[in-house]
Amino acid sequence: MSIMSFPDRGPWGSAKWRGNCSGHVYRQLFEQILARQERPVFIDPMMGSGTSIEVAKEMGITAYGLDLHNGFNILRDSILEATGEPGSLVLSHPPYHGMIRYSGEVWGNEAHPDDLSRCVDDEDFHRKMHLAMLNQREATIPGDTMAASSGTGAATGCTPRTRQRSSPGCRRRNWPAFSSSRSTTR
Repeated sequence: MSIMSFPDRGPWGSAKWRGNCSGHVYRQLFEQILARQERPVFIDPMMGSGTSIEVAKEMGITAYGLDLHNGFNILRDSILEATGEPGSLVLSHPPYHGMIRYSGEVWGNEAHPDDLSRCVDDEDFHRKMHLAMLNQREATIPGDTMAASSGTGAATGCTPRTRQRSSPGCRRRNWPAFSSSRSTTR
């Protein structure tokens, strides 16, 4: 079940960039999170085809788009140093660990060792995502919002609910037995 539903993905970004998020989702998030701010700053350190950046700029929001395919490495480079200012909203839409291979397939001629879609296993993915989220937190204005949005693999039958059985299109994974959400203030 989704909390948002749209009849199409909208005109933003590139539909050829598999796994991208609908611009309508970003528009609603920006309206809810950034609408009341005098000078909102949005940062997407995993911008992919640029959907989020296009929507933000269309709405008059200062926006910075970074991505491994453009030379920014979230595991090694500082988001804050790359943008020169912190964000009111720092939101990433990371690759779906192994579901869609980006480097060497969607972009570039070979696999990049720091491409989150090419992690060797779940532990490697979680370790790298932890580093990415710490980088995002450092680039977020204290008291403002940082987040990550990720798919579940439902389209291929690979979801936490199928973790106990093998499903077509789903590599066997060690999905967590629970999920939790916790807010922290710096």
